[in-house]
Amino acid sequence: MLLALNLENEPMNKIEPERYEKRGAMLLAGLRQQHSFSNAAETIPKQWHQFHALGKINGQVGSALYGAGCGSSPSGFEYMTGVEVDSFSSLPEKIGKLRIPKQNYAVFLHNDHISTIQNTWKLILNDWLTRPDVHAVETPNFELYDERFNSSTGLGAVEIFIAVE
Repeated sequence: MLLALNLENEPMNKIEPERYEKRGAMLLAGLRQQHSFSNAAETIPKQWHQFHALGKINGQVGSALYGAGCGSSPSGFEYMTGVEVDSFSSLPEKIGKLRIPKQNYAVFLHNDHISTIQNTWKLILNDWLTRPDVHAVETPNFELYDERFNSSTGLGAVEIFIAVE
């Protein structure tokens, strides 16, 4: 999923991936919700609170959390807050599901407060992805929140995985 963010009158910085990584296919389960570009900074944190209220999800693999882009339009995008699961078979119908195929990724690191992650996304989408030597793939991109991220303080490392050829 690729998003284009409006950066008129904003200074353009440069960003580079921390590394490139090949990842196997994953099944994610959690909450899927639509967001407008104009209010995503307010609505996505609310979605994370709703997701945490669900508690443990059946078949969860590991403790990492994921934020994944599920699709976009000119006015907004669908975002999933979730965890990796071993199967969709034991999940309640209300739980959102997303298959992420085996893929190569450029991995970017966001080390600032989580409230500023949109700035990192803007640099990736409007600087790095616009370069002629970068070839993105139309498959879900995602954020990985592992043990380095503290959800209570909003501080710690978050990795952003961008699907590439």
